[in-house]
Amino acid sequence: MRLTTLVATGLAALLLGGCGRGPEGAVCEQAADGGGQNECASGLTCQAPAGCSVSYCCPTPASRSSNANCNGSACGGS
Repeated sequence: MRLTTLVATGLAALLLGGCGRGPEGAVCEQAADGGGQNECASGLTCQAPAGCSVSYCCPTPASRSSNANCNGSACGGS
């Protein structure tokens, strides 16, 4: 059972871009005070695009991204 957990954890880390940093379009959590540690990969920030109630790792401005989570098209934004 522990080996399965270890493998699953390793796979999740790889899918998230390694080192716990989320790739473009990955769900992230903004700090309540707007500061704190950035959990997104280099060049990305955690932000809620227009029309979205969830935050994603996106470039700035998110509206110019081709990723549907970032440009808002996956959640009814522009």
